[in-house]
Amino acid sequence: MKPVALESEGEAWVYLQALPEAAARLEPDSPLTHFNLGFALSRMPGRLDDAIAEYSAAVRIAPDFADAYRNLGNALMKAGRTADAAAAHRELQRLQAR
Repeated sequence: MKPVALESEGEAWVYLQALPEAAARLEPDSPLTHFNLGFALSRMPGRLDDAIAEYSAAVRIAPDFADAYRNLGNALMKAGRTADAAAAHRELQRLQAR
């Protein structure tokens, strides 16, 4: 693969945003890939709902993924979905008690 020279920080940001989503397409059954994509999306303006979807995919694939429940709960809380956030944090506590 030939390296690409980027003209600006804005262009670099576009490429960086595309990387995690490309990884999720390559590894759709990987909870860690969905977790990492959720993490990246949660830091991008306007992408919180997408982050929630990715964290949800991670826990659907790996129901014992405690860190994904933590981040899912935090993202849900940020989105104002307190009941859903509480449910995710309860699941986190249940997993940590094992």
